[in-house]
Amino acid sequence: MNRVTRTVALLLLIFIAGCTCCTGNRVTAKADLHQTLDHQTGSPIDIRTRNGSVSVVADPTLGDQVVIDATIKASGSTLAEAQTRLDGTVLHIDREDGRLVIHPEWPGGAQSNDGCNLRIRLPDAVGVTITSSNGSITIAGLAGTADLTTSNGFVSVDQHDGDVIIVTANGSVGCSTVTGSCDVRSSNGALTLTDITGPVVGRTNNASITLRLPDSAADSFRLKTSNGFITATAPAEFPGLITGSTSNGRVTITGPGEIHSKSRNGFTVKLGEGGQTSSMTTSNASLRLDVVE
Repeated sequence: MNRVTRTVALLLLIFIAGCTCCTGNRVTAKADLHQTLDHQTGSPIDIRTRNGSVSVVADPTLGDQVVIDATIKASGSTLAEAQTRLDGTVLHIDREDGRLVIHPEWPGGAQSNDGCNLRIRLPDAVGVTITSSNGSITIAGLAGTADLTTSNGFVSVDQHDGDVIIVTANGSVGCSTVTGSCDVRSSNGALTLTDITGPVVGRTNNASITLRLPDSAADSFRLKTSNGFITATAPAEFPGLITGSTSNGRVTITGPGEIHSKSRNGFTVKLGEGGQTSSMTTSNASLRLDVVE
């Protein structure tokens, strides 16, 4: 494996402004870090963190630089222990076969209150993998397959040129302007999906789903939730059938389309020629399909 590693220890005070706070019976020491490195055009990025948010945004004005800002927390039973663990924490910034890999490492392994927020700006990235916990994920202006996983945090994707895969829990999801497929799984979080050109799969529980397809949409969608309403907006020329099913809610259809069936529990509507069957499924909530010309 071709690997170039840059490790940034938090005891390098030139980059650090530190403070402490208390969380329950644990004391937390916190430090801010700023780091830059040379950019490799069109390379993928892989980020792994915990108890923290991640933001990766394309900024073409940076030229050939990657800018990394991090806030890292280390915990201990005493202030001295927390500070010692913070001083021994390292932010790994690696190049592995062209892939930029970033992850924090705490001495003796991560403890429950340890965490790291990461804010990254770079000219571009083709391929994005982010794994976090108890934190949000935001990406914008990137490309390639985006594989995003977190818990207890929202996920936001904007202006992405490629496929998107999202897994979260107890967090909402917003995807806008994606030139690829979008596969989203959440629980207890609303999904808002706008201008997705490829196939769409959206699944959640106890929350709503809103889908607005672009005029050029030609691939099927599958939306499923429970105890949450579903609203879909599709162009009149969208190919194929759209079916809806609910166990206890209102069914509303507006705009043109050939209604094959409609009842208090569901509907089947034919729009453009050809295509596959798309579906909207919920329970104890309403369905709405708006067809626009």
